[in-house]
Amino acid sequence: MDPSFYRIGRFAFKDKAHHKKGEFAVVTEDERGLTAYECQYGKALLDLSAVRDRVRQVSELGLSFYRLVFFSRTGFAGIDPKTYTLVSLDDMYAEELGKAEEKT
Repeated sequence: MDPSFYRIGRFAFKDKAHHKKGEFAVVTEDERGLTAYECQYGKALLDLSAVRDRVRQVSELGLSFYRLVFFSRTGFAGIDPKTYTLVSLDDMYAEELGKAEEKT
């Protein structure tokens, strides 16, 4: 990951006054601040409505994440990769697959 992070954990919140709660399963801290990661493991593509939901959550709660990263096992639908950091399962293995192809 660029930049490299020096802390990793999770972030959970519960706002009883406004009846809101949620969790970011993975949060990292680097020299720039906090990054939240949203992971989708299902067969459906991660779509813009799911991304907007997380962005809305962050905005409504006033959280100080400077970046949101979205992981999806199957990929993405209708999301501009210039606007959000998107990582598919294929992306995670692309470098290793490239190395394997070089050896053959």
